[in-house]
This record gives sequence, C-alpha cells and structure tokens, in this order.
Amino acid sequence: MNDYGKAKFKQFAKDNRLRLRRGEDGLPIVVPTNKFKGFHLFEGLGNNFVGLFASKDTKRKFSFAHNKLVKMGCIPNVIGDTEGHYKISYDDLLPIAKKLKMVMKDSTGIDPVWLKKK
Repeated sequence: MNDYGKAKFKQFAKDNRLRLRRGEDGLPIVVPTNKFKGFHLFEGLGNNFVGLFASKDTKRKFSFAHNKLVKMGCIPNVIGDTEGHYKISYDDLLPIAKKLKMVMKDSTGIDPVWLKKK
C-alpha cells in the first residue's frame, strides 16, 4: 500500500496552515473552528482528490449546507439524510477550506520580550 495521498495531504495542510489533527482512527484530518462543527477534510481518494465529510443535525440544515457545498465546487459522492461525503480537487480545496474556517491565522512573529528572564 502506498501513502502518496497521505503524504501529499499532510504537506498541503502544513503549507497552507490548515488545522491538521489526528482523527479517531489515527489518520490525519483537517477540522474547522466550532462554527462549522460537523465538517472535516480527509485523505484517501488518491493523489488528485480530498474527501469532505459533512454532517448536520436535521435534514433541513443539511440540505442547505449541501446546496452551498455544491455551489462552491464540491462533487457529491455519497449523500444521506443528514450527512454526506464530497470529493474536492486540490486546485479547489483552499478557497473551500477558507470559507469553512479551516485555515489558521498567520502568526504575528512578535518576540515577547516580557517572557524572557533578564
């Protein structure tokens, strides 16, 4: 088994400051802030695509989120009543991740002098 998709996914997440975490199964996932809880990106669809899992509490909330994701360019793969799985190419991934609040803020680079002992 090759890990080309996993290595590319992790490197893409580090290069673009995505919120990379370890999932329940031990594989890397990208999670959003609490506002978009129920969404996460994962690898496993090869070198060209990334998976997006979306889950909402009710059918109405999910259908609204589903329509927004399709407008953003996500390709529906498996759709249920309150959850779905989408495919996203690496070219379209960064704008979608920004809208779902999965990108961390830039570090300020300030050297806190008051933390250092004199």
